[in-house]
Amino acid sequence: MEPLSFVLSQLTFVLFGAPAAFHPSIRPMGWPARIAASFGLGAIVLTLEAMLFSLCGLRWGNRTLAIPLVLIAAIISWRLRKHPAEPRRPLRPNVLTGLLAGSLIAVTLLLFVHALVIGTATSVEFVLFEGTKAVRFAVAKGFDANFLRSPFSVHTHPGAPPLFPATLSWFALGREEPMWTWAPLSAAIWLMASIPLVLELLRRVLHDTVALTATAFWTVAMAAALTHAHSAGTADASWLFYGTVAFAALLTERGSGASTPLAAGALSGLALTKSGGVLFSLILVAVFATSTFIVSRKSLHPAFSRSVGRLAIVFTAPLFSAGLWGVFLIVNHLALRDPSAGSFSLWSSRWWEAVAGSETAALHAGTWGLAFIIPATVILLSVRHWNGWMLAGVIFVSAAMAIASITYMKEWTDPTDLIATTFPHLMQWPLSILIITAGFAQRRDHELFATDTSEKPARFQQS
Repeated sequence: MEPLSFVLSQLTFVLFGAPAAFHPSIRPMGWPARIAASFGLGAIVLTLEAMLFSLCGLRWGNRTLAIPLVLIAAIISWRLRKHPAEPRRPLRPNVLTGLLAGSLIAVTLLLFVHALVIGTATSVEFVLFEGTKAVRFAVAKGFDANFLRSPFSVHTHPGAPPLFPATLSWFALGREEPMWTWAPLSAAIWLMASIPLVLELLRRVLHDTVALTATAFWTVAMAAALTHAHSAGTADASWLFYGTVAFAALLTERGSGASTPLAAGALSGLALTKSGGVLFSLILVAVFATSTFIVSRKSLHPAFSRSVGRLAIVFTAPLFSAGLWGVFLIVNHLALRDPSAGSFSLWSSRWWEAVAGSETAALHAGTWGLAFIIPATVILLSVRHWNGWMLAGVIFVSAAMAIASITYMKEWTDPTDLIATTFPHLMQWPLSILIITAGFAQRRDHELFATDTSEKPARFQQS
């Protein structure tokens, strides 16, 4: 019953984030995607509430944390359900393709769960980093500042955002036995939550058959990448969830503003998951602002300023989330910068050969590199159809590769071993974006922000 208890404890996040399922921009999606969006939002609001409790000196408890969130979620959901929304478009892929893609997704998830249960995908970071912090937070019933300040805790990255250990602490609260055995299953939960959202967002611009095929390929590639990198017990799967949803939501918005809440929430989760969340949120917003400028200048579209304004609003969400965690660190005299991080003053070009060779070898991703090669080939073959929305994905993947390379250049010793252990983790989100961009390459008769659908039909207007 222990694994079932862990899974159910994680699924309670759906109750905390229920308003996401009733938001007019998400209601046109199917129930699996609506539940997945609620799950992601629930983890965010639980983490933010846990921060506020710790800042105010209040001790955590399952009831004290859950009751306010459930009441607030119920009130907001009730109000949101009164707002009109577009009707859901039924999923109607080719029958054979649907059966094959569905079977492939199901088999992939079963194999992934099996790898998690037998421990072949579990990371040592779970013992040294995320799991240790989760248990200490649960025992202290709060973010334990004394533990984080200890010089013997430097290996746990004390200043790293706390969303993932906080979600594990939620299960460990009040339990005599820790969650070491079953907590790695969280990777499967986050991956499963990503799938329906990826599918629904792809359906905005692709035929159902193409969208389902791309989603199946994405599932196989990401499950293999997570397993190959030994990502179970780390924040990789949650980082992948928020990063993928944010990118796909912005990519499919097309100037309507419908994706602004979803993208903002996803970037907020990104900022609460890993230290680079705010930086990559800024890069993502800048990439889409650049793509919007390129497309709007080409078509002289008047929606450019509105689109950039929405992107600015989206970026305020990760700033707020990261800012609240920054306040906690400052109040408790904790370093804002990871003390184990190197200094860019050590940057040197002498490692460029080692970095290039090691990064290339690390693109294996559990698929002999096919997860990268296939979508990259699709994108290259579609080069004459490139436009703003494809450019956004290509620029971001290139920027992520460049940032990773620059980071390794600042090491004072040969970074080959470091790259072999860390680069497979770093490239999971760029790989996800590469696959989604390749999927969007099949939509050749549409350009991002080519139309502004902010003016809704009369039947969708609030009376």
